[in-house]
Amino acid sequence: MVVMLIMIFLAGFIFQITSQDLFMIERLKKSAQAQHLAEAGLNHALGVLQANFNDKDNSSKFPLISLGPGTFDATVTTQAGTNRVLISSVGIVGGVQRRVSAEVLGPTTSALVYILAGGSAIDLRLTASSTADITGDVYALSNIDLKATASGASINIHNAGNVYAGGSISSAGNVSTGILNPNWSSVVGFPVMDFSYYKNIAMANGLYYSTNKTFDSGNPLPENPTGGVIYVDGTITVSAAQSTRACLIAANNIEITQGTTTIDQYGNFPAMMTQTGNITIRSTGAAAQGKLVATGLVYSGNNFSISGNHNSAGVTGSIISRATLVESGTQASLTMAYQVQNPPGMISSGAQPMEVLSYNT
Repeated sequence: MVVMLIMIFLAGFIFQITSQDLFMIERLKKSAQAQHLAEAGLNHALGVLQANFNDKDNSSKFPLISLGPGTFDATVTTQAGTNRVLISSVGIVGGVQRRVSAEVLGPTTSALVYILAGGSAIDLRLTASSTADITGDVYALSNIDLKATASGASINIHNAGNVYAGGSISSAGNVSTGILNPNWSSVVGFPVMDFSYYKNIAMANGLYYSTNKTFDSGNPLPENPTGGVIYVDGTITVSAAQSTRACLIAANNIEITQGTTTIDQYGNFPAMMTQTGNITIRSTGAAAQGKLVATGLVYSGNNFSISGNHNSAGVTGSIISRATLVESGTQASLTMAYQVQNPPGMISSGAQPMEVLSYNT
């Protein structure tokens, strides 16, 4: 009798232990499955953002999804004032849930994909008979002002002619564009140039100047210089009609006045660049116009401007200004046709892929 009671007790105890073990095994199984589902949700969200990072603000792109024995649900939270997002994904199987997360830095587009790019504002505020004909897309980090209300003034941005601004976009008068995109959240990176690369080329060919340099009718630009680089550690002033097949580079400013400066692109070199200064096309009156005709990249380390009367710029390539880009004055014109630029001597084009900064389970 005692033996039977002991056997019954042991059998009950073994059953209880076995039941608990089976429960724990089942729960561990569900936990592992939920972990896999959470990671699947994270990978799904990363794939969506990789395809189009702007979908970070579109919750419909991250629905609750059933998969196998359970579900996963990913949410994306934007970190205000940054190009970062936090992805949190929850996997659930039979009441057991697991969570994983990742912090992601969004991709950066290069300013080189735009025909006109400003690191601050773009102001095309045209007065009488002034025009801007721009074939390509336009970007500014802050605001864009497109104004052609004066008689004979017009702004035509086409093919596709989309306009992107980190701030506001204002348009008035005879203005034709593609889609206007104010408050554009995608990050645009500006190229970083290695000026020493070009300086060394100029020095090797006797075309380096250690101080300000003026090129005029008595001292014109070399027409087809060896090496294709003219480098001035100061300000370049170009006056009188002249042409060159070389890249003009100034550590400070470049000023074009009193004549047409024609630059034929040397290889895939830029047309002209300033390291920290402005590029200015200006006149001192209707008879002393500054005009630029160039093929290649026009890169200003600060501002780019067309000012005064009867001045013009015709560029096949693109214009990048690290600060403000302005067209003003009477009977001024800006004519541009986009051509992809990939000059040598770039430390970075400004473009960066999406990057996962951290992963947490």
